[in-house]
Amino acid sequence: METPQAADPQRHRERLRFRRPEQRGRVQEVGGSVMSTAAVEEPLSFEEPLSFDEFLALEEVAERKYEYVDGYVYALAGAWRRHNDVAASIFLRLGQEAVGHGCRIYGSDMLLKAASAVGEVGYYPDVHIVCDRTDQHERYSERPCIIVEVLSDSTKRIDRGEKLLAYTRIASLEAYLIVSQDQRRVERHWRDGDEWQLELIVGEGVIPLPCIGGELSLDDIYGRATEG
Repeated sequence: METPQAADPQRHRERLRFRRPEQRGRVQEVGGSVMSTAAVEEPLSFEEPLSFDEFLALEEVAERKYEYVDGYVYALAGAWRRHNDVAASIFLRLGQEAVGHGCRIYGSDMLLKAASAVGEVGYYPDVHIVCDRTDQHERYSERPCIIVEVLSDSTKRIDRGEKLLAYTRIASLEAYLIVSQDQRRVERHWRDGDEWQLELIVGEGVIPLPCIGGELSLDDIYGRATEG
C-alpha cells in the first residue's frame, strides 16, 4: 500500500506559535439519540485544523502521544499503574489466541484511524485486534475486529461517548469492550447484524470473542491486576 504524502513536520512546529482556537467540545455521553458535549481539554494551537496526514507528520516529531479528532489534536495523559495492569492482563490473555488465529494484537502505542460524523479521528486504544490481512498501513490500523478501552476518570465519558460513536462506525468491528479498572465490570458492545447491542458483565462472567475463536473471562482481566 502506498504511504500517503505527509506535510513537513517542521512546519507544524512553527504553526504551534499561532493562537489557540476556540475551545472544542468532545462528545462525552450517549443515551439513545441524546448526546452531551463538554470541553475536557483544549486542543493544541494551530493556525487551522490539520488533515490526518498532517497529524501523522506532527506525530513523527512530537515528544508525547496525541489523539486526532476532526482536525484538532489533543494531548494524551499518562495512565495509573492499575490501568496499565488491567490493560496488560487483557493483552497477554488475548495475544496468543489472536496470533494463533492469524490476527495481530496491538497495545496503546498503535494508532487506530476511524471515521467520525463529520471527518476522521485517530485514537490509541488500550488494546485492539486486527484480523483483516489487507490492513497493512505501517502507521495505523483501520479494520479491527475487537477494541478494548480501560476506563479512567479523565477518559470514561469520551470512551462511552465520542469513541463509542466512532468505533461502531467501523465495518469490521465485532466488539467494543469498555473495561472498568476499579471494579469487576465490563461493558460489551457487540454487533448483532446491522444493530449494536450492549451487555454488562459484572462480578463473574465470560466474554465471547468470535473473530479470534476465543473468549475472555473477568478472572483473566482482573486476576493479575488484583495480585500484590
